[in-house]
Amino acid sequence: MFEDLKRLLEDWLSYGGLGTISRTIPDSHIVVNLFTFSANILHYLWVRLVYDLSKQGLVNGILGISLRQINENLAIIWVKDYRIICCRLTISSDQIELGTIETIKPEIPPAITLAIGGPSGSGKTTLLNKLRLSVVGDRIRTYRVYTTRPRREREINGSGYIFVDPQDLIIYRKNPRFINFVEARGYWYWTDPVDFFESRWRDRDAIHIFTITQVQEFLERRITIPDLQWIWLHAEEMDLRHRLEKRGDVDIESSLAHNRRLNDQDRTDLVSLTLSTKENDFDSPLQELLGFVETIQRRG
Repeated sequence: MFEDLKRLLEDWLSYGGLGTISRTIPDSHIVVNLFTFSANILHYLWVRLVYDLSKQGLVNGILGISLRQINENLAIIWVKDYRIICCRLTISSDQIELGTIETIKPEIPPAITLAIGGPSGSGKTTLLNKLRLSVVGDRIRTYRVYTTRPRREREINGSGYIFVDPQDLIIYRKNPRFINFVEARGYWYWTDPVDFFESRWRDRDAIHIFTITQVQEFLERRITIPDLQWIWLHAEEMDLRHRLEKRGDVDIESSLAHNRRLNDQDRTDLVSLTLSTKENDFDSPLQELLGFVETIQRRG
């Protein structure tokens, strides 16, 4: 794996014009001199290593790779037992006393990471708002998704979704910081996972929540989040129709047809909990979800 890691680093450093590998100690260290030493560059490398190595089955998502900045000139990315030592270009690899650098890889704390899914109108937003007002409300962390989908009338750009001109999609696809590109109903969705990565390492009591409706999207996210739990919301079509009408959906029949396709997905062994959401009754599913969260926490 060490040679695979080295080749991957060489590719990304060269592709982004970020720096060079100045020294290696086989099966132990790789010293990288960065042309620009910044948190943004470190996060870029972190994301790519987690995603690419996880897709190859070499690490267990974010659980297998950690990042710690030591000072303004030095940072370490741990990949299993290997250390990638990142330093400013002006720092010679010979100046780094490898033996004095902390050798113990920081362990990621246990976390509750949920994907709330369901058809349009099943109550994903309502349930999330109820969670924010519940006893665990101050622990909830949510993350924005980029999309080429047009903004709905009541939606605010940057709140939940960042709406992107479809012509700019190619720019985002070429930027290695963005991952999890998934197409749905002719529109693209993707993420910048840095905020989530940092929160998973920093916020020990947080409950991390994503909104995911497709099997393909769930499997894509689970590449980097192996402990992701899928919560599926089920509602009768009459309730779905009423909610779509209430929120001003422009093509209700098309949305309902898409909902049927979502419900027909094979989610066997993927969904951890199914909640039934009825019109104006979210107390029962909320209590079920809070009980599920408590169970995960006890296992912890």
